[in-house]
Amino acid sequence: LGAQVELRNPTTNVMHVTETAADGSYRFRNILAGQYDITATLHGFEPVRVAGVLVELNRTSSVNLTLTVAGVATTVDVTEAAAPID
Repeated sequence: LGAQVELRNPTTNVMHVTETAADGSYRFRNILAGQYDITATLHGFEPVRVAGVLVELNRTSSVNLTLTVAGVATTVDVTEAAAPID
């Protein structure tokens, strides 16, 4: 599965969602002119967001998004205390 890409107009809160193709490309069609925020997410990667993308009538807007691998967190739980030393 590809990354999920969301296109949201912050003024109207209208959202469009698509998924990237195997080559990482994505496309939204028939979008009204305005300013949009784009967010891409994929399990195991940090989400990426680009705000204020201008979409104009009869023009193609291109935004390249780069996902980076999410950091790995390790948790150590200690359940026993060390034996006292005399």
